[in-house]
Amino acid sequence: MSDPERAMLLSVHPRFATAILAGSKTVEVRRQRVAAPPGTPVLLYATAPTMALVGMARIASVRVGSPKEVWSAHRTQTGITRREYDAYMDGATQASGLTLEDPVSFDEPVPLSALRAAGTFPSAAELSLLAKC
Repeated sequence: MSDPERAMLLSVHPRFATAILAGSKTVEVRRQRVAAPPGTPVLLYATAPTMALVGMARIASVRVGSPKEVWSAHRTQTGITRREYDAYMDGATQASGLTLEDPVSFDEPVPLSALRAAGTFPSAAELSLLAKC
């Protein structure tokens, strides 16, 4: 992974984290413009009830456009229904579709409590030591 100090943190529902790590969800959508370049490491944080860093991936590409354009380009890769997408994008004028590649699950998730106790956020390089080989 490139430049471990410039990793991006993506907070996603546990079902989406699982789908990304399994490779069945290859595009994560966001309501705002994402300006991370290809190759950027992505740390996957699964929200409640998991509340832990569960793995990593890398950004292959980013498509920015209207919500309609992003859906048209990536609908089969998002892992969500059109109804879920429309509800999430309600009121948004811009959207980003982050194509993710090389997903890797951590052998042991890093709980939020451990991150808080450390008082600092580990780099992607440090977290990659937790990844399955």
